[in-house]
Amino acid sequence: MNDKHPPQAIGLETRHIFFDTQVYRGYGHDLSVKSLEVLAGYIAEDILILHTTDITLREVSAQLDAMQLELVTKANRSARLLDRWNRKLRDKRNWFTVPEKLDPPASPTNAYRDFERTLLYRWNVKCHKAADLSMGAVLDQYFLREAPFDKDGSKEFPDAMALLALEAWCQQAREKCYVVSKDQAVQRAADKSEHLIPIDSLEKLLSVLTSAQDHDIADKVGYALRNAPLSDKLEEILSTNMIHFGGLYDGDRMDGEVGNIEFAALNEISSVTVLRVDKDKVACLLGIKMDVTAEISFSDETYASWDNESGRFFGLETEYDDVDDTVPVRIFIELTRDDGEFLLDDFQFITSDLTISDYNSDGYPYK
Repeated sequence: MNDKHPPQAIGLETRHIFFDTQVYRGYGHDLSVKSLEVLAGYIAEDILILHTTDITLREVSAQLDAMQLELVTKANRSARLLDRWNRKLRDKRNWFTVPEKLDPPASPTNAYRDFERTLLYRWNVKCHKAADLSMGAVLDQYFLREAPFDKDGSKEFPDAMALLALEAWCQQAREKCYVVSKDQAVQRAADKSEHLIPIDSLEKLLSVLTSAQDHDIADKVGYALRNAPLSDKLEEILSTNMIHFGGLYDGDRMDGEVGNIEFAALNEISSVTVLRVDKDKVACLLGIKMDVTAEISFSDETYASWDNESGRFFGLETEYDDVDDTVPVRIFIELTRDDGEFLLDDFQFITSDLTISDYNSDGYPYK
């Protein structure tokens, strides 16, 4: 193993993680097991981002197809054995009930469809195309006997292609990514990369994350962020970067749309999740609530007429109104520790759209 990962660091080096198919197989492809439920919670809170590839999903589909075919084959074999047993017994009252013959499963199986829906729509997995990669780079690794082809008899083409796709994304995004796998060849291949970080289990990754959150620096960071000068710096960042946020309307006004959004105040820092602590830097994920003023455009039907034949209003006028709201924002930040003080070094908005609700002066939704 090389020394690209400093031993003094506590916590995550990146929020991005990738599972080898061995991980899914190790859990029996059951996405409801406890460790994966914990992972799902971290994904929902934007703390971790799961990656996969089209080849990885194909492998999982093939594994689930094979598992279901094996179950059907065993069930039909058991039915035949029960039928043969029954023929030995003259008294039909002692016969076993023989289940009907099961048809071979379709491909992909329903089990895979459920698996894929969970990853794509509940876990918002980032899927990378590996099947479209040029085979030249993979064959170069194969003939040079580089990991994962560095052992006699290695035929790790799917793993090699998946890791190359992941490596390409990391280079483009200037990110790193954990590769979770117990496969020694996969670990060796990841370890020689500047962007991929091998780790042998999800449980170990979760413990790494927990170690950062339990570190005594977490309380100090939370206190610093909620007080000047860091709170002032956060307000400055929010105020000067409102142009990066889109607006989604949540209200009852006809054809309501959110226009210009202006920062009013930092209302609250609702959560601080420390992801990584090293000698002079701290990486955090912040949950923030900020007060904003937004312009809402909508169609006013006060003086419009309804036409039953066409099923539409005529004479609608576009009106505008400014509304105040408090909205949640997620931010990734890096702090530098300097002589006991924390300085804001870098930030990245995770939230891209602000959902604006409009209320009347009585505090009730506009009607």
